[in-house]
Amino acid sequence: MEPVRGYIYLDGDMQPFEVTLKKGIITDLGIGDSATMSDSVNHVLALPPLANGHTHIGDAFIHDELQGDIMELVAPPNGLKHRRMRAADDREIIVGMTGALKEMYAAGVRRFADFREQGLRGVRLLKEALDSFNGILAISGHEPITAMMLGRPDGYDDMDELMAEADGLGISSISDHDMDYLLELRREADRQRKLFALHVSERIREDIDVVLELRPDFVIHMNEATDGDMGRIAEAGIPVVVCPSSNMFFGKIPPVKRMLDAGIKVALGTDNLMFNPPSILREMSVLNLATRASGAPLTYKEIVRIGIDNTRDVAGMKEWRPKEGDVWNGILLHGDYGGKWKRILRE
Repeated sequence: MEPVRGYIYLDGDMQPFEVTLKKGIITDLGIGDSATMSDSVNHVLALPPLANGHTHIGDAFIHDELQGDIMELVAPPNGLKHRRMRAADDREIIVGMTGALKEMYAAGVRRFADFREQGLRGVRLLKEALDSFNGILAISGHEPITAMMLGRPDGYDDMDELMAEADGLGISSISDHDMDYLLELRREADRQRKLFALHVSERIREDIDVVLELRPDFVIHMNEATDGDMGRIAEAGIPVVVCPSSNMFFGKIPPVKRMLDAGIKVALGTDNLMFNPPSILREMSVLNLATRASGAPLTYKEIVRIGIDNTRDVAGMKEWRPKEGDVWNGILLHGDYGGKWKRILRE
């Protein structure tokens, strides 16, 4: 079989590569100096399996034309999202989740970090959707999609059951909760050796002392954080997942350049499915446009490292290094227009 040639994104940079596959198995692989470049029309751009650093997949069934601010649409406990999810039956929610999984998979996403509302029920609904979708993938010989499930108690759960089935806790803004309750959740995550993440300064600036006392493994948004807040988050080694499409829906642009200047590891997510498609390639393109519109543009390379390397790391994906004899599980973008880096942002 004729090898496929082009460039591969590996070790934070682009390298020439060629690969020959037989029934999905890598039979011959050349990277860097060992790759033969040509003017073949079969040029491709190879990427590792992608991750989405922040989703709320449970609201994917909501197809309304949405109007309103953050508080009206997504704030717990009575934002539109939460009211609609309480009123929906399990089947409706699972169908929405399954559609979102199909959309993610088609866009190259193989793992996502989900903030699971609805307590134990919400975690189990996502597990059911994943089992069904991955069962179909297995029949056709494709690799599964996996989730980092960060549950959220709804006040009625047995915490031990929730923590046994989830990968940790994904909490809304600290402004939504009593500090004693948040500290109790942090202690529970520590006791169970599970993850703890939360939204921070999405709509208004929130007390960074409180955030740091909770010792999150990562945080979401930080739109309204000061430079001082960002410096302390960077010093604590806490990654920040930004969601430009979601923020722009509400008239905000995440200050990513300031975050990078502060030394923060920035990753990328798409947030609520009722607002945005879950493609991380699309979100990289939106990040490019958003930061340019804000007057603090990023380079293409910076955006790709945020969207691929940092996001895979926050989502808990292992290093990707294809080898001969392995099943090929990378993502191939066809067509060599727009340059190597720009090509990714045109997807």
